Amino acid sequence: MGRICLAVGVGVVGAGCVQAGPTVEEQRAEGQALYQAQCVGCHEVDGGIGVRLTPQLLTGYNTAQALFNYIRFAMPYQQPGVLAEREYWAIVAYLLDARGVTTLTQPLDSGFAPTVVLRRSP
Repeated sequence: MGRICLAVGVGVVGAGCVQAGPTVEEQRAEGQALYQAQCVGCHEVDGGIGVRLTPQLLTGYNTAQALFNYIRFAMPYQQPGVLAEREYWAIVAYLLDARGVTTLTQPLDSGFAPTVVLRRSP
């Protein structure tokens, strides 16, 4: 994650620094790691209790916001809602990229996700 700093006054180093959000690549990488740790055991194994997360299934949610809302409400199955909001956004970003549903131009968040219409990428 990057840092945005505003120097206030002469000779002040690091004053006013705030942590910027992740890049698209950082968000996807975090999402991949979280998916491996939290989701694979149900969604990627034969006989797992979760369905395969195919492009057809994901696009059924119509927008990235709707997919996020469902995943945050219902997953992980054993403890829904246990992850941080940032972690749910990361998982959604990873899934959309890994399944070829869309190529994100910026990190997903509540401001951008409603505008991301889910269609299988050509």
